[in-house]
Amino acid sequence: MLYTAANARGATIIDVDTGERFSRVSEVSTSGGWIKVHDNPSRIDAQGRIAGRRIRFASIYAIQGLERMPCLFHCYGRRA
Repeated sequence: MLYTAANARGATIIDVDTGERFSRVSEVSTSGGWIKVHDNPSRIDAQGRIAGRRIRFASIYAIQGLERMPCLFHCYGRRA
């Protein structure tokens, strides 16, 4: 499933293996195993979208509390 600001605003994304917390994340794909992180400072690519990069993982789990939307994502097995 693809999560964006529309269905997971404010969620925390953590690489469980290293303990790294990611900021400036615009998309999380649990089925595809990647997150999209914006560049800092922000810049626009050739298609007019905010530029960023995908970081791939072996698995990503959406953690849902009492809320309707996920509040946390655990990422495992970062790939190069």
